[in-house]
Amino acid sequence: MSKAVLSGVVAGLIGAAIWGGITYATGVEIGWIAWGVGGLVGLAVRLGASGDEGATHGFIAAVIALASIVAGKFLAVYLFVASLPPFDIPTSPQNMIVGYALDICDERAAKGKPVRFAPGMDAGKASKAEDFPKDVWQEASKQWDKLGADGQQAEIKKRQEIMRQASQFLQGELRTRGFWASFSAFDLLWGFLAVATAFRLASGLVVNED
Repeated sequence: MSKAVLSGVVAGLIGAAIWGGITYATGVEIGWIAWGVGGLVGLAVRLGASGDEGATHGFIAAVIALASIVAGKFLAVYLFVASLPPFDIPTSPQNMIVGYALDICDERAAKGKPVRFAPGMDAGKASKAEDFPKDVWQEASKQWDKLGADGQQAEIKKRQEIMRQASQFLQGELRTRGFWASFSAFDLLWGFLAVATAFRLASGLVVNED
Protein backbone atom coordinates (compact mmCIF):
# COMPACT_ATOMS: atom_id res chain seq x y z
CA MET A 1 0.00 0.00 0.00
CA SER A 2 2.77 2.44 0.94
CA LYS A 3 4.47 1.93 -2.41
CA ALA A 4 1.23 2.65 -4.24
CA VAL A 5 0.71 5.86 -2.23
CA LEU A 6 4.30 6.98 -2.81
CA SER A 7 4.03 6.32 -6.52
CA GLY A 8 0.78 8.27 -6.67
CA VAL A 9 2.21 11.22 -4.74
CA VAL A 10 5.30 11.41 -6.98
CA ALA A 11 3.12 11.27 -10.08
CA GLY A 12 0.82 13.88 -8.55
CA LEU A 13 3.71 16.26 -7.90
CA ILE A 14 4.94 15.83 -11.47
CA GLY A 15 1.43 16.34 -12.80
CA ALA A 16 0.89 19.43 -10.64
CA ALA A 17 4.17 20.92 -11.88
CA ILE A 18 3.20 20.27 -15.52
CA TRP A 19 -0.36 21.55 -15.06
CA GLY A 20 0.74 24.68 -13.17
CA GLY A 21 3.72 25.38 -15.42
CA ILE A 22 1.74 25.19 -18.65
CA THR A 23 -1.09 27.30 -17.18
CA TYR A 24 1.42 29.96 -16.11
CA ALA A 25 3.30 29.90 -19.42
CA THR A 26 0.21 30.09 -21.62
CA GLY A 27 -2.07 32.08 -19.34
CA VAL A 28 -4.81 29.55 -20.08
CA GLU A 29 -6.02 26.51 -18.15
CA ILE A 30 -6.08 23.61 -20.60
CA GLY A 31 -8.65 21.24 -19.14
CA TRP A 32 -7.49 18.04 -20.78
CA ILE A 33 -4.11 18.41 -19.05
CA ALA A 34 -5.89 18.26 -15.70
CA TRP A 35 -7.64 15.15 -16.96
CA GLY A 36 -4.25 13.77 -17.91
CA VAL A 37 -2.99 14.40 -14.37
CA GLY A 38 -5.74 12.10 -13.13
CA GLY A 39 -4.70 9.42 -15.59
CA LEU A 40 -1.04 9.77 -14.64
CA VAL A 41 -1.80 9.40 -10.93
CA GLY A 42 -4.12 6.45 -11.52
CA LEU A 43 -1.50 4.58 -13.54
CA ALA A 44 1.21 5.34 -10.99
CA VAL A 45 -0.89 3.99 -8.12
CA ARG A 46 -1.79 0.90 -10.15
CA LEU A 47 1.87 0.20 -10.94
CA GLY A 48 2.90 0.88 -7.36
CA ALA A 49 0.27 -1.56 -6.13
CA SER A 50 2.07 -4.37 -8.00
CA GLY A 51 -1.07 -5.93 -9.37
CA ASP A 52 -3.33 -5.40 -6.37
CA GLU A 53 -6.72 -4.05 -7.32
CA GLY A 54 -9.71 -2.66 -5.49
CA ALA A 55 -11.63 0.41 -4.51
CA THR A 56 -9.11 1.36 -1.81
CA HIS A 57 -6.42 2.04 -4.39
CA GLY A 58 -8.98 3.85 -6.49
CA PHE A 59 -9.91 6.19 -3.65
CA ILE A 60 -6.25 6.85 -2.91
CA ALA A 61 -5.61 7.78 -6.53
CA ALA A 62 -8.73 9.95 -6.67
CA VAL A 63 -7.70 11.96 -3.61
CA ILE A 64 -4.14 12.41 -4.88
CA ALA A 65 -5.39 13.43 -8.32
CA LEU A 66 -7.73 16.06 -6.89
CA ALA A 67 -5.01 17.42 -4.61
CA SER A 68 -2.59 17.55 -7.54
CA ILE A 69 -4.99 19.57 -9.68
CA VAL A 70 -5.59 22.05 -6.87
CA ALA A 71 -1.84 22.26 -6.23
CA GLY A 72 -1.23 22.91 -9.91
CA LYS A 73 -3.72 25.76 -9.85
CA PHE A 74 -2.02 27.31 -6.84
CA LEU A 75 1.40 26.89 -8.47
CA ALA A 76 0.25 28.78 -11.56
CA VAL A 77 -1.07 31.65 -9.45
CA TYR A 78 2.07 31.66 -7.31
CA LEU A 79 4.32 31.89 -10.37
CA PHE A 80 2.22 34.68 -11.85
CA VAL A 81 2.32 36.76 -8.66
CA ALA A 82 6.07 36.13 -8.29
CA SER A 83 6.62 37.47 -11.82
CA LEU A 84 5.01 40.83 -11.00
CA PRO A 85 7.37 43.80 -10.43
CA PRO A 86 8.14 44.41 -6.76
CA PHE A 87 6.07 46.89 -4.80
CA ASP A 88 8.62 49.56 -4.04
CA ILE A 89 8.82 53.25 -3.13
CA PRO A 90 12.14 55.07 -3.66
CA THR A 91 13.91 56.09 -0.47
CA SER A 92 16.14 58.88 -1.78
CA PRO A 93 16.49 61.95 0.50
CA GLN A 94 13.97 63.86 -1.63
CA ASN A 95 11.42 61.05 -1.41
CA MET A 96 11.88 60.87 2.33
CA ILE A 97 11.30 64.62 2.63
CA VAL A 98 8.15 64.21 0.53
CA GLY A 99 6.91 61.79 3.19
CA TYR A 100 7.57 64.36 5.91
CA ALA A 101 5.84 67.06 3.86
CA LEU A 102 2.75 64.90 3.44
CA ASP A 103 2.68 64.27 7.19
CA ILE A 104 2.83 68.01 7.80
CA CYS A 105 -0.08 68.55 5.40
CA ASP A 106 -2.09 65.89 7.24
CA GLU A 107 -1.31 67.45 10.62
CA ARG A 108 -2.36 70.90 9.45
CA ALA A 109 -5.55 69.58 7.88
CA ALA A 110 -6.40 67.76 11.13
CA LYS A 111 -6.04 71.05 13.01
CA GLY A 112 -8.16 72.92 10.48
CA LYS A 113 -5.22 74.91 9.15
CA PRO A 114 -5.28 75.63 5.39
CA VAL A 115 -2.59 74.17 3.13
CA ARG A 116 -2.42 76.24 -0.04
CA PHE A 117 -1.19 74.27 -3.01
CA ALA A 118 -0.79 75.68 -6.50
CA PRO A 119 -3.90 75.51 -8.72
CA GLY A 120 -4.57 71.93 -9.81
CA MET A 121 -2.24 70.47 -7.18
CA ASP A 122 -3.06 68.75 -3.88
CA ALA A 123 -1.49 66.37 -1.37
CA GLY A 124 -2.59 63.36 -3.41
CA LYS A 125 -0.62 64.54 -6.46
CA ALA A 126 2.41 66.17 -4.84
CA SER A 127 5.61 64.20 -5.38
CA LYS A 128 8.46 66.75 -5.48
CA ALA A 129 9.58 69.98 -3.83
CA GLU A 130 7.87 72.41 -6.22
CA ASP A 131 4.52 70.62 -5.76
CA PHE A 132 4.27 71.64 -2.11
CA PRO A 133 3.72 75.05 -0.52
CA LYS A 134 7.15 76.57 0.12
CA ASP A 135 6.72 76.73 3.89
CA VAL A 136 5.65 73.07 4.06
CA TRP A 137 8.71 71.91 2.12
CA GLN A 138 11.04 74.06 4.23
CA GLU A 139 9.63 72.63 7.46
CA ALA A 140 9.89 69.06 6.11
CA SER A 141 13.49 69.66 5.04
CA LYS A 142 14.38 70.98 8.50
CA GLN A 143 12.88 67.88 10.14
CA TRP A 144 14.90 65.65 7.83
CA ASP A 145 18.15 67.58 8.37
CA LYS A 146 17.72 67.45 12.17
CA LEU A 147 17.97 63.66 12.07
CA GLY A 148 21.59 63.71 11.01
CA ALA A 149 23.27 61.05 8.88
CA ASP A 150 22.66 58.17 11.30
CA GLY A 151 19.05 59.13 11.94
CA GLN A 152 18.37 59.53 8.23
CA GLN A 153 19.81 56.09 7.50
CA ALA A 154 17.67 54.60 10.26
CA GLU A 155 14.55 56.23 8.79
CA ILE A 156 15.40 54.90 5.33
CA LYS A 157 15.80 51.37 6.69
CA LYS A 158 12.51 51.73 8.57
CA ARG A 159 10.74 52.83 5.35
CA GLN A 160 12.30 49.94 3.41
CA GLU A 161 11.11 47.44 6.02
CA ILE A 162 7.60 48.86 5.88
CA MET A 163 7.64 48.53 2.09
CA ARG A 164 8.94 44.96 2.33
CA GLN A 165 6.13 43.98 4.71
CA ALA A 166 3.55 45.75 2.55
CA SER A 167 4.86 43.94 -0.53
CA GLN A 168 4.63 40.56 1.21
CA PHE A 169 1.10 41.30 2.36
CA LEU A 170 0.06 42.41 -1.12
CA GLN A 171 1.56 39.30 -2.73
CA GLY A 172 -0.25 37.09 -0.23
CA GLU A 173 -3.56 38.82 -0.97
CA LEU A 174 -3.01 38.47 -4.72
CA ARG A 175 -2.18 34.78 -4.37
CA THR A 176 -5.26 34.08 -2.26
CA ARG A 177 -7.67 36.07 -4.40
CA GLY A 178 -6.14 34.83 -7.64
CA PHE A 179 -6.36 31.21 -6.51
CA TRP A 180 -10.06 31.38 -5.67
CA ALA A 181 -10.81 33.43 -8.78
CA SER A 182 -9.20 30.72 -10.94
CA PHE A 183 -12.05 28.28 -10.27
CA SER A 184 -14.94 28.07 -12.73
CA ALA A 185 -17.76 25.73 -13.68
CA PHE A 186 -15.49 23.96 -16.17
CA ASP A 187 -13.26 22.90 -13.27
CA LEU A 188 -16.07 20.69 -12.05
CA LEU A 189 -16.10 18.85 -15.38
CA TRP A 190 -12.36 18.38 -15.73
CA GLY A 191 -11.97 17.65 -12.04
CA PHE A 192 -14.65 14.97 -12.22
CA LEU A 193 -13.04 13.38 -15.27
CA ALA A 194 -9.60 13.45 -13.65
CA VAL A 195 -10.81 11.94 -10.37
CA ALA A 196 -12.96 9.31 -12.12
CA THR A 197 -10.10 8.32 -14.42
CA ALA A 198 -7.66 8.07 -11.52
CA PHE A 199 -10.12 5.88 -9.60
CA ARG A 200 -10.85 3.56 -12.53
CA LEU A 201 -7.21 3.04 -13.49
CA ALA A 202 -5.93 2.56 -9.94
CA SER A 203 -8.75 0.26 -8.87
CA GLY A 204 -8.55 -1.89 -11.99
CA LEU A 205 -12.16 -1.21 -12.88
CA VAL A 206 -11.32 -0.50 -16.52
CA VAL A 207 -13.76 -1.57 -19.16
CA ASN A 208 -12.35 -4.43 -21.18
CA GLU A 209 -13.77 -4.73 -24.68
CA ASP A 210 -12.20 -8.12 -25.40
